[in-house]
Amino acid sequence: MKIDSNEFFRQSTIRLCGNLKIEEALLSFFKYISSFIPADSIYLEVYISEMNAMKIIAKATTEEATKLDILLPVGKEGDTAMAEREVKFIKDDQPPIQLINDSAKDPIGDNLLKLLNEPESSILGIPF
Repeated sequence: MKIDSNEFFRQSTIRLCGNLKIEEALLSFFKYISSFIPADSIYLEVYISEMNAMKIIAKATTEEATKLDILLPVGKEGDTAMAEREVKFIKDDQPPIQLINDSAKDPIGDNLLKLLNEPESSILGIPF
C-alpha cells in the first residue's frame, strides 16, 4: 500500500494536536498509526537531561489511554546515549525515526521497559 507522506503527517498531526486531553490525543494517534504498523502500546515521553531521567506523560494501548506523571532514571549509559543522540539530531545526522529491534541491546530502551514492567520488544522512537 502506497502512503502519501504529506497526508500521513497531516492526519498524525491532527490526531496528536486535536484534543486538549493528551491521553485522548495519544489514543487517537495510536489508533491511526496502528493501521499502518503493528503496535501494542505507545508512550509520550520527554527526556529531562538535568535530571538524567525520562518523564512519561501518557500511554495508550488498544484497550485504554492514561495520563501519567512518571519520572524514570535512564542511568549513566542511557544519559550518555541520549547526549550522543541529541548531538546527532542537532547536526541532522540521525534518521528521523529510531528503530530498535532488540530493546535489550539499547541502554535507554532496556532500562525504561524494565522500569515500566513492559516485555522486551522492538521500539520505534520518533523525536519531535
